[in-house]
Amino acid sequence: MEAQQDELSNFRQGNLSVAEAVQKFEQLTRLCPHIFSSEGDKVRKMMKMFRSDLAVVINSGPYPPTTVADCVSRAVRAEYWVGQNREQRANFYQEKREEKAQVKQNQVKQGQTSQQKGQGGPSGQNNNRQYGSNQQKMKNVGRNTWESAVLEMVAVFYVARKATMLKAAISILRVRRTNREDRDLNITLHR
Repeated sequence: MEAQQDELSNFRQGNLSVAEAVQKFEQLTRLCPHIFSSEGDKVRKMMKMFRSDLAVVINSGPYPPTTVADCVSRAVRAEYWVGQNREQRANFYQEKREEKAQVKQNQVKQGQTSQQKGQGGPSGQNNNRQYGSNQQKMKNVGRNTWESAVLEMVAVFYVARKATMLKAAISILRVRRTNREDRDLNITLHR
């Protein structure tokens, strides 16, 4: 009996899912029914049982959980959304790593291509000069490409901003036109 009480007082979710942790918690509370005098005590112990990332989400909001059922349902939802968030972050960083690897691979391919172009000359000194000029060209190409990408992004932002401002102006004009039409209609109705 004392072993179950110790296990219940020290029980934490750890790597268990919410459903598994709640099931284990319920088994332990059935073995030690006298530990919890009210449902509020049981809810507080459950909150201590959950992982900290879930407990923060479960407790958030204007009203903390007051019943075991409410606590469990919030925990299940929190587990789902925390998992979704974790998965989205992992996918985001994986895409970033793949993108960086692709950029490096493209840079290496461009470097190999420029080296192959420079290897056809008769003297070794000419090849070195050509290779050096190819390196300089590659640096400039990368810089120009980056600068053009930035300029293109600025242009897109500028156009999008102008389009948004244009939409806002059109909606204001529509409101003014309808107000004017309503005013004209009211004037004709009151005559």
